[in-house]
Amino acid sequence: MHARAELDDPVFNVTRVFEKFPEQFKNLERYEAALPRSMLRMLHELERLQARRAGQHVPAPAVVDVDVSLSESPPPSSETNGDQQYHGGNRAG
Repeated sequence: MHARAELDDPVFNVTRVFEKFPEQFKNLERYEAALPRSMLRMLHELERLQARRAGQHVPAPAVVDVDVSLSESPPPSSETNGDQQYHGGNRAG
């Protein structure tokens, strides 16, 4: 009976679920990590909009393209980097 009690332990059952569906939990972990970044961007956008509504001059935020890949690809041409502006979450160049 002792072995059966261990199988009914909730911790054991959760471990079995993690082992059975590892890819789904990796996706969930990735999405969960993205939420705070997204919320922070939206908070900054809200603060910008509130400042504009209050009549303050609010410059457009700087757009920075970051490449974190390890490939040997050449850097992007300078023609596309300098003229980008931020428009409510969409880049326009």
